[in-house]
Amino acid sequence: MFREYYSISDVEGSRLIFMQDDQSGKMGVLKNVTPEMIPIFKEINRKSSCLPEIYEFGTDYIITEYIDGCALDDEVAMGSFAKEEIPKLISDLCQALKVFHSVHLCHMDVTPKNIVKSKHYYVLIDFNTALPFGVKPEKGNYGNALFCSPEHFEFDTVDAATDVYSVGKVLEYLLQSVSDDTCFRELIQKATAVSKKDRIKDVDSFYRMFQEICRRHTDCLPDGDAAKSGIDCCSTADLLASMNTYADLLEFFSEHKADFIYVGIARYFDRIIEQKHLKKSDIIRKSGIERTYGYQLLNGTKKPSRDKMIQLCMGAELSFDETQIALKQTGFMELYPRVKRDCILIYAIKSHKTVMETDELLLQFKEPELNRL
Repeated sequence: MFREYYSISDVEGSRLIFMQDDQSGKMGVLKNVTPEMIPIFKEINRKSSCLPEIYEFGTDYIITEYIDGCALDDEVAMGSFAKEEIPKLISDLCQALKVFHSVHLCHMDVTPKNIVKSKHYYVLIDFNTALPFGVKPEKGNYGNALFCSPEHFEFDTVDAATDVYSVGKVLEYLLQSVSDDTCFRELIQKATAVSKKDRIKDVDSFYRMFQEICRRHTDCLPDGDAAKSGIDCCSTADLLASMNTYADLLEFFSEHKADFIYVGIARYFDRIIEQKHLKKSDIIRKSGIERTYGYQLLNGTKKPSRDKMIQLCMGAELSFDETQIALKQTGFMELYPRVKRDCILIYAIKSHKTVMETDELLLQFKEPELNRL
């Protein structure tokens, strides 16, 4: 049972009530919410490590997990936030918001004071100002006006784009504090457009654009794991843990269908072709794959082997990191440097060798060629 532990008033004069569970000793924070929000919060509870767990539901309140960490605004003020952390932060923030938006709920207060760095994740806290999509906010306090969209001030109804605006402002805030990079300027402008119709519509789209900029401009931000992985509703660890809570595997797959990352070959290369302004004919020619068979692979009428997939990646001149993503997202095992043949392929890709040059290298080390019959 949770009991009041102590309370303080924050800088804005609001009373913050900390709770503690008698048995477990867990610390929580009491938040007043409207009764109609309780079922929605129950639906999203424990869906992501980037959101605090809700320990207790009342009729008009919730007790959320106390995240013991440093708020983003404090990190920036102390000068302890590093540029290298931006991909991880943006990834975690988008994961948290994707869970909110999956139940048509807008967080409404995405600001640096509500992003807390825990041991493994950046966690988005404070649910008590959340609003359902389609609602026009009444005048009220939604946090720092610098991060609030025009909808916060009664200009329009709220939806996913409302939180996207705030994410864009958070990214702008971080870049101003740690870097003078300008490669994200267009992304920020699209995310923070005054009119919703001109704005990026959802966090998935925002994150894909963010990833692509990181890949194109490796000097902007390090091409770390957070910037390379897709947005998951839950982490891999969470996905494994949640399997134990389902008696039926079909139910597990139904509930977590958004968490599996397989993307069809044709769909994946359609996206690569669009992003990099490539031609299928050029990819096939550079891959060394027979022309008709190459088109069948790229059109999805034939499924490639892992080697053929690697050849297509080399034909598209993907980087090593991009090749790893392509293999993972299309259902193949990533290249593993402890396997001799994979190690040679990694070297070849990192050295920008052609498929023919790669085959010569494989032959030199008595390993099977990529383009063998």
